[in-house]
Amino acid sequence: MNFLAHIYLSGDNPLIQLGNFAGDWIKGNITSSEKKYPADMVLGIKMHRFIDSFTDSDSTVQKSVSRLKTDFGLYASIVNDVVYDYFLAKNWEKYSTESLEEYSNRFYANCLKYFDILPPEVKLIIPHLILSGRLESYKTLDGLQAALKTMSEKTSLPDLSEKAVETVKVNTAAYQEEFSEFWKIIRQKTAENFLLK
Repeated sequence: MNFLAHIYLSGDNPLIQLGNFAGDWIKGNITSSEKKYPADMVLGIKMHRFIDSFTDSDSTVQKSVSRLKTDFGLYASIVNDVVYDYFLAKNWEKYSTESLEEYSNRFYANCLKYFDILPPEVKLIIPHLILSGRLESYKTLDGLQAALKTMSEKTSLPDLSEKAVETVKVNTAAYQEEFSEFWKIIRQKTAENFLLK
């Protein structure tokens, strides 16, 4: 699961959303986070870790990941997280009565509202996130490719964004089925474990 999925699974509380969104950049034990961040944000960090752990061990997700192994090796799971955000965005109207653009803009506004309490690494990416319209861009294959290319420029992820998009094109039906199956499960598990409605 990548940015959009983590935010969505957080429910409507902006601080939980921000903690879940920022989870990759917040290391160490939860006790240290409790000293730095508001309680709701800490809950979001806990959710992020739960979602990542559950996703990494799920057999349906592994089917999706396996198609990316040849090109991406150990990075295949990371790429698949972004691919799943594409399928979430593409099917957004099934999961929300609010448009993806409205939802994204509300999240961007909360990033700015709570900017001062975000980790330094997260503060660095917020301007690009907003200016590029990253969350809503996931709904197209061009947006998926752009997101992967940006990640390759800022991390050690191989710059094979075109190959990833081609894999998705060729296997769209299988990815859609796997995403839909897993999305139903992860929504239920997250809600159960964190008492979200």
